[in-house]
Amino acid sequence: MVFAKSKGRTKTYRYFVCGNFHNKGASVCSSNSINADIAEAQVLDEIKRIVTDSSFIKQLVAKLN
Repeated sequence: MVFAKSKGRTKTYRYFVCGNFHNKGASVCSSNSINADIAEAQVLDEIKRIVTDSSFIKQLVAKLN
């Protein structure tokens, strides 16, 4: 997936698309675009979930010591 954006009449749209589609066009792959705001929010939520997990913190501390 690669980042892309396009301008509408009143708004710029940010999204991720298939890298092959972005570089080589529709003959290779469909765009499979994903809204960047939604994808980024989900990634941040998952990171927050992981780093606030007490067992993860204990394992990390054990590895670092």
